[in-house]
Amino acid sequence: MNDEPRRPSQSLVLCMTPRSGSALLCDYITQLEVAGRPGEYFLADSWDDLLARHGARDAHELLARIVEAGTGDNGVFALKIGIGGGVLGYLRRAVEAVAGDGGLDGLWSALGPPTFVWLTRRDKVRQAISWWRAIRSGQWQSTKPAGTELAAVEHDAVTHLLRELAHREAAWDRFFEELGVVPITVVYEDWIRRREDTLRGLCRALGVVPASIPTDSELQRQADDRSERWRAEVIERAEQGWINPTRDP
Repeated sequence: MNDEPRRPSQSLVLCMTPRSGSALLCDYITQLEVAGRPGEYFLADSWDDLLARHGARDAHELLARIVEAGTGDNGVFALKIGIGGGVLGYLRRAVEAVAGDGGLDGLWSALGPPTFVWLTRRDKVRQAISWWRAIRSGQWQSTKPAGTELAAVEHDAVTHLLRELAHREAAWDRFFEELGVVPITVVYEDWIRRREDTLRGLCRALGVVPASIPTDSELQRQADDRSERWRAEVIERAEQGWINPTRDP
C-alpha cells in the first residue's frame, strides 16, 4: 500500500538561483521552529535517483517522505527549489500524482496554501563568482571558510554563469506568471543586514509567531578578499571595449 502524505497546514516555497544566500536563510528559518524545515528535497539527477534518495517506491511515498522531512511540529511545510536540472518537473510530477494537478491548485491541495518567496541577489558578478568557486571547490556550504585552492579567476566561466543566472531568473519570472502568483522578494544584500526584520516578515506572512529570532548560524560566509579582487577583474575586463557616450570618438 502506498504511503499517503499528510497535508501540511500551509507551505513556504523558497525559489532561488545558486549562491543567493539560500542555505543561510534556510538555516535561520529552520531555527525559527515555526516556519518549516526547508531543504532541496527534489534535487536529483533523475526521477529514479530522486526516489532512491528518499527510499521511496513511487510518487505518493516520495511526497509523503518529503512532507515528513520538511514539516515542523505546527504543520508548516517548507521547501527550497532551484530552477534547472529537472527539479520543478519532479515537484510537479509528485504533486500531480497525489493531487491530480501539477499547477497551483495541486500545490494547494497537496502541500497546503503556498507562500512563495523569491530569493535574489543584486550583485550578479559576486553571485557568479561565488557559484564558480563552489563548482570548482565542491564546497557549496560549510561551517568552515572557503578553501584556498583557486589561484585565479576563469573569466569565460564566470561570464557563462552570469548568462545562466539571467536565464534562470527569467525562467522564474515565467513560472510565477504561469501560476499567477506574486512572490515575496527577498534580496540577499538587504536581508543579510536586516536578518531579524526579514525573518519576522516571513513569519507574519505565514501567520506564525516564533518563540525567538535566531541570531547566529554555523554556516560560514564563503566570500573573501580573493572574491573581491576577482570581482574587480571581471568588471574591468567587461568594461574593456565599452564605448563611453560622453567621450568623442
